[in-house]
Amino acid sequence: MLLTTLFIVFSVWSADADPEHKEAECGPANVELTQPQMSWRVPPPGMQFTSGTKCAFTFTTDPAFIIHFEANKMHFGRGGNCDKDYVIFGSTMEEAHDTKKAVCGERIDNIFPPEGQKLFMTLLITNEADKSFLEATIYKQYNPTIQPAACGDQMVNLTKKSTPFSVPLPGMKFERAWLCGYQVNAENNKRISVHIDTIKLGNDGGTCEHDFMRLADTPEGLGKNATVYCGTTPPKSDYISTNNVVYIVITSATNPIESYVTGSYLIDASQSVVLIPKCLLLGIWLNWLNLRLK
Repeated sequence: MLLTTLFIVFSVWSADADPEHKEAECGPANVELTQPQMSWRVPPPGMQFTSGTKCAFTFTTDPAFIIHFEANKMHFGRGGNCDKDYVIFGSTMEEAHDTKKAVCGERIDNIFPPEGQKLFMTLLITNEADKSFLEATIYKQYNPTIQPAACGDQMVNLTKKSTPFSVPLPGMKFERAWLCGYQVNAENNKRISVHIDTIKLGNDGGTCEHDFMRLADTPEGLGKNATVYCGTTPPKSDYISTNNVVYIVITSATNPIESYVTGSYLIDASQSVVLIPKCLLLGIWLNWLNLRLK
């Protein structure tokens, strides 16, 4: 999936709600994912379905992000042909009503929700209404295929012992909320140190919710296990990779025009690591572009 402290935050609105959606049992039909991660359950805690209940959900997030939906547990009927109890996912509401894509029973390994800025889901509950439910974790993941020009290149190949960086690029500013993603590569099996000279991403003492710099040695590591910086005080120590690549995400939403980070990428010739082939790095990166940043 992006915070050290995560909150369940969503916005609800009535426009475009499916008329078959039974909000009293299903909860809000429209859910906007505004935080990097949220726990979600249908029916909501303390509620249960009645026979014949239909739900139709629309999940949305910001344009620079995609939604990744992970089912944790579910129970919709006993399996079989999924004609009376089911869940359906789609990239449009029409797809989410296609019963050929229905999933039922308790096997969450059968669930493959599409990823995008919007996700649609429908449910039908007929049998065992009091036992039916779906629990999931929903991730708001950065889509680095959409990157402002002021971010610079996503791929950074280090050829010198010290390479300075500036976000935004020198002479440029971000006019609105922004998010930049980078893959920093070192040659010759060397570790990378990321040194921060100046930083202005939100305020000191904050929770790094809307303004932050996240660093990890893998795309998947940019989630809850990432190293996170924010505020106006540079970190006391450098981030040091365990291999020859670092993945970085930097974003600012509260005061984007005045936000920035400057520093240097350093190659330590005294520290060798197992080299990750460039083709593998590219494969991991492209996979993350299309799948997820947790």
